[in-house]
Amino acid sequence: MDIDGRLHEAGHLWRENQGPALRAPKLVTSPKKALPGWWRRGLIPLAASLAVAGMLIGVVSLHETASSSRRVPTGSVSTSSSVNFPPPKPTASTSPRPSNTVTAPHPSSTVALPPTAAAASPTRVVDVRPVDASGHLAAGYLVQQVAPGACSPGSEVATSAYRCDGTANHVVYDPCWAEGSPAKSVLCLSSSWSTTPTRLTLSGTLTALPPPGPAVVPWGLQLANGLMCTVFQGAHDQFNGRIVDYYCGNLYTGPVVLRGIDLSRPIWLAQTATHAGGRYTMGPTVSVATARYAKS
Repeated sequence: MDIDGRLHEAGHLWRENQGPALRAPKLVTSPKKALPGWWRRGLIPLAASLAVAGMLIGVVSLHETASSSRRVPTGSVSTSSSVNFPPPKPTASTSPRPSNTVTAPHPSSTVALPPTAAAASPTRVVDVRPVDASGHLAAGYLVQQVAPGACSPGSEVATSAYRCDGTANHVVYDPCWAEGSPAKSVLCLSSSWSTTPTRLTLSGTLTALPPPGPAVVPWGLQLANGLMCTVFQGAHDQFNGRIVDYYCGNLYTGPVVLRGIDLSRPIWLAQTATHAGGRYTMGPTVSVATARYAKS
């Protein structure tokens, strides 16, 4: 029942209590039926609760709308501010921001090799001679042994040198070079790398040397793999149809070089073999770093 209805009813009751003169006629239209009291008592709190709930829903909706406009994908970093200004360009004092994403390289099935080194130098030819132009001991050599000896012209490793015998120790020396003029001694080297010649003193006069003969093989070879090889003198072995010309290291158990060094290119090539258990086995072909000749 609204307020007007209540006022109308109150006025009607007042008139009935004042007597017949003031009694008002009964209403033609029946008043609206009043709701029960318990319903009215529950209606007001319910309406208030609904109003509060509506306000809360509105606030939450506004918050979700604002949040969704600023949401970024999971796993990334937002660099935008409330105002979409472009990011500053890096300067000398401002470095660019590092990326949060790191891409791991895929494992490679190959190993990167270093760049190829420059081509090997051509085979170097060195002349070995322990005496100078005047026939005296050359610089860089030092005599460490003196023994008596006898010599004859000719050498297996030089085009024009002597082959001598130690008369006291019975050692063969080849090659040997006359020392002084007229020569009373000779200087002999045990290998092309030696710098300590043996001086053999002569009891007689040296026989003059004939003109230089045909070219001979190098006295010593230094291979690219580091082996230092000396030419065989006297009897030679054979392997696979080729003469064994050089021994490298130990005379009977070390590697060897077979006859027929390839001299057709700037870097000479030598065929090696190994010797073990009384037999040879073919080895690799190795380039020659240095060839040492006995100079007449």
